[in-house]
Amino acid sequence: MKNVLFVLQDLPWYYYRAIETISCLYRVTIVVTKKDKDAPYSFTVSSDISVYNVDLDGIKKVQQLYHALNPELVVLGSWSGSLFRQIARTAKKDRKIVIIGMDNPWMGQLKQYLMCLLSPIILKRLFTHIWVPSISQYEYARRLGYPRNNIIYGLYSGDDKLYKIQEHEYVSKERVILFVGRLLDWKGILALHQAFVQLSDDKEHSWKLVIIGNGPMKEQLKAHEKINFISFSPPEMVASYMKKSAVFCLPSWHEHFGVVVHEAAMAGCALLLSDGVHAGDEYLVDGYNGVLFASRNNMSLQKALSTLMFSQTMEEVIEMGKRSQILSMRNSPEMWASRLAKLLD
Repeated sequence: MKNVLFVLQDLPWYYYRAIETISCLYRVTIVVTKKDKDAPYSFTVSSDISVYNVDLDGIKKVQQLYHALNPELVVLGSWSGSLFRQIARTAKKDRKIVIIGMDNPWMGQLKQYLMCLLSPIILKRLFTHIWVPSISQYEYARRLGYPRNNIIYGLYSGDDKLYKIQEHEYVSKERVILFVGRLLDWKGILALHQAFVQLSDDKEHSWKLVIIGNGPMKEQLKAHEKINFISFSPPEMVASYMKKSAVFCLPSWHEHFGVVVHEAAMAGCALLLSDGVHAGDEYLVDGYNGVLFASRNNMSLQKALSTLMFSQTMEEVIEMGKRSQILSMRNSPEMWASRLAKLLD
């Protein structure tokens, strides 16, 4: 059985779920550079997968593990830090398949142009392939000099077994706008809160805003009779809320991708996304399964929110959610695993 090694900064549930799908085909080992050694993740790991938690300065330990495994393929979660670069350099020298996962979208920034110039002597000496989640990152990978055959699509996937809604569950959809994420300023949560409160003050309605997450912005989000606050919740609970909510909103100023969008699409939510959320490139068609609005533009957000709350019937919003579920089938943990397996055939 071939060995596959993952060296990651963290191990979120959705990424573990994708990795788990290949554990029956390959011997999988994961190295996680988590600082919190007492609680690196909150789910049970399969006995078929070996997980090691190391400090960022644990290069020697990871090198020893690499040589003991002699993996055919190595996936790295970052190109920053000596640990990641050293493992990549060693594996590339050994003529292994070395993949870097990259969710940085092409923004046309000066530092990105500089990286494109330096790519032949930095990135291409370390990594044979780049794995990207959407078209924005694909463009960056091409500019970095990687040919199409060395760019893998679909880096991130939600867990379809957990989030995918069944047809009979649409009848349980409620007039709920759902937000799931950390309560940080750049997540746009304050603007969403203010827009919903303003619309509620201006016009009577039966919608509710449900906010799931923790963070420093929570103190600025005032209580309201139509707003429910729920602390950070496990995936199973989030999936349950998504399947009952008609609309999912992510108003981030900038979001490299946003796997939560894929999860909400799987759960049959109409999507209300800012144009700073790059998961929208894959899962939102403006006017078809939701509404796109300008990031960091409160009036644009309020107008988009008003469209779904007042200009669409509940039946029309649910139909949008059904279209989201169809679009969500562009990726899944099984497709993710197939892309990886193709490189090892």
